Amino acid sequence: MKKIKVSVKAKVGSIEKTETYDYNEPDNLAEAIELDTESKVFKTYLNKRKTNFQDEKRKDLVEALTNAILAKMKELGITL
Repeated sequence: MKKIKVSVKAKVGSIEKTETYDYNEPDNLAEAIELDTESKVFKTYLNKRKTNFQDEKRKDLVEALTNAILAKMKELGITL
């Protein structure tokens, strides 16, 4: 297990505060399961997998929208 420093920033209105904490990072999956239990590790994996899927689809949507806007601009004779 690695001990690392993690900064946590919080902001309420214009007031901002940052604190640094010690964090124990597991070196491998077996250690993570031992520390956090298998169900917690699996739930984290599922959440990250879903986020990765959403990010990939978001990238595809942005590309499609950008291409549609560029095509419309070309059709209208608008150049950047």
